[in-house]
Amino acid sequence: MDIVEALEMFEEALGIYSCTVGVDHPNVADLHFGRGYCKEGFRDKEGALESYREVQRIYGMHGISSDDAEAVDECVSRLEGGL
Repeated sequence: MDIVEALEMFEEALGIYSCTVGVDHPNVADLHFGRGYCKEGFRDKEGALESYREVQRIYGMHGISSDDAEAVDECVSRLEGGL
């Protein structure tokens, strides 16, 4: 699978999961992370930052603080410094 196919898969899955479990479900945050990673691969820093911030929002809503949450915070900091 190449990055274009991966991004399409994440976009489709986001639509399905958001309708099924709601936009604030932690699984949706995981899909946003994957989407952000793909957007970084396309050098779409603003799109990646938007996705990572959505992960932060969902994690914050659920009180999730883990290695994953720290990784997202690092991605946001890195991208904010590069914009």
